[in-house]
Amino acid sequence: MLDKLDTILYYSMTGSGSAFFVICDTKKSLLNVQKMIKKQKKAFWTTIAKTI
Repeated sequence: MLDKLDTILYYSMTGSGSAFFVICDTKKSLLNVQKMIKKQKKAFWTTIAKTI
């Protein structure tokens, strides 16, 4: 699903697999990804963070 979106720069799981992260170039892209994840898995918790 995510590999089909050209707005995603990078995505991966943490080493233990307890978390998954996505890096996009715009906030709008992240909001779209967040919406897609929520549609597929309602129980998943998502948040958007900005690197410093």
